Amino acid sequence: MTPKQKLFIQEYIVDLNATQAALRSGYSERTAFRIGAENMQKPVIREAIEFAIKERSERTQLKADAVLKELSHIIFFNVKRIFTADGHLKSLSEMDEADTAAISSMEVAERMTGDTTIRVTRIKFHDKNKAIDSAMRHLGMYNNDKLSIGVMSHEDALAELE
Repeated sequence: MTPKQKLFIQEYIVDLNATQAALRSGYSERTAFRIGAENMQKPVIREAIEFAIKERSERTQLKADAVLKELSHIIFFNVKRIFTADGHLKSLSEMDEADTAAISSMEVAERMTGDTTIRVTRIKFHDKNKAIDSAMRHLGMYNNDKLSIGVMSHEDALAELE
């Protein structure tokens, strides 16, 4: 394996983009797409990438199951669960882990209106559609979206029409 190919492997696991990995590895803009695709077809490079990804997963203790679990908190989040029966927002300590995982940010502001303190809580949630899309991609649910183009002879095409 060449030094550029070794660097390609390291760069590929950054964002799983073969063209960008080729560019960052020193290949020209003109050839990066082709070289990236070629590298991904080479068994020795694919095996090295799989090993590097597995090694990183072990090192960081970040597993696909844990990522999917976090995505599932966002996907299955129901905003009703963070409110009490009488419609008041629960405190963070009253919310369960799955519900707080769906919260991206929370801002609390207090204002005085005469003798009354008004508390305004602004909650931003993680993007549910993006979480669904990420989970679907991971689970391979977009495979049916791929366009398959085949080449057949004129005789075969005529036979298909009959």
